[in-house]
Parts: sequence; C-alpha cells; structure tokens
Amino acid sequence: MSSKSIGVSSYFECPSCKCDTIEEVMIDVTISTTISDMHFLPKGYQDWVMNDSVEVEYGLHDDGNPTTEYGQVDRYQCVNCGWVIRDENENAITNPEDLFEWLIEHKENREKELNTH
Repeated sequence: MSSKSIGVSSYFECPSCKCDTIEEVMIDVTISTTISDMHFLPKGYQDWVMNDSVEVEYGLHDDGNPTTEYGQVDRYQCVNCGWVIRDENENAITNPEDLFEWLIEHKENREKELNTH
C-alpha cells in the first residue's frame, strides 16, 4: 500500500459553521511549552486589572510545537464551533486512522451531493 497525504482544510467543512479547521482535544495529558515573556501588570493598569498580576506569553520549542506526554485523544472537533466528528454509531472519533477514513468518505459524499444539484 502506498502512502497518501491530505490537506485537512480541503477535506473538512464543518456542517455547522463551514469552518475548515479541525482540532484534536486530549485528556489526561502533560504539556510543556517555553515562556517567552512575562509582564507585571499593576492594579489599575487597565480597567480589567483588579489586582497586581503577571501575564505570561508562551512560546514554542525549537521544533515549533509544544511538547506533550501521555494523554489520549478524547475527540476531534471543529476549532470554531466545537462540532464533534462522529462515526456511523454516533461515537466521537478518537484515533487518526478513523479520522483519515472519515475525511475521505465525507469529502466523496459532499462531492456527490454537489454533482447531483
């Protein structure tokens, strides 16, 4: 079997809001990222600053990503509205293999619908 790559945004269109971006939601995960800057905000600095506080700006590791350990995928969903991608039994899809198949199947179905109208 040969490999196949797909651009998710050309295969996914949220049926609820038409967004083309999917996010992976994980549970029980440890994540680490770099801290790029810290800002001390004294009380009254802005209307919303009720007490002295520190704002943290996060960066990424050298590879451009945060580091994750452990955890498991809880679901894949639309990044905009949270519409959850589900299988034919209405269970949330939780692994990339099933998501890949779902994307291909649903793009084919969407194209068939467009061609019949």
